[in-house]
Amino acid sequence: MKILITLLRSFVVVIGCLILSGCPVQFKVDVRNDTDEIIYILSGYSDVVLSEIESGDADKVAYNFDCFRVKSGGQVYEYKPVIPPEGYVKNGLFSSSLKAVFTSAKEFRVYTDDKEQEEALYLVKGCK
Repeated sequence: MKILITLLRSFVVVIGCLILSGCPVQFKVDVRNDTDEIIYILSGYSDVVLSEIESGDADKVAYNFDCFRVKSGGQVYEYKPVIPPEGYVKNGLFSSSLKAVFTSAKEFRVYTDDKEQEEALYLVKGCK
């Protein structure tokens, strides 16, 4: 019986941590492609394609804090990810999500639902 109570308490602690703000298991970013060509979201510092996004479409990918890489028109663009302010993150039970857009000017912007144009975070180019 003691084992069952201990397991139940451990489960409650883990679930409690997962639903707290700032304690996500994983960040996901919903990337919208605002260019006229297909873009590829690459994995960290490798050329492994995580997602292929057609012009005008969007896809959810893992938000890597090492380096966020986008391939567009044969060129690879690197962006230094940041931990976005609280208002930009939508927390879920097992993950937290963001919204972002890759623009035709080759900018990567993270935004909130209601203030896409006014208060976007522009990620800095380069990961070093």
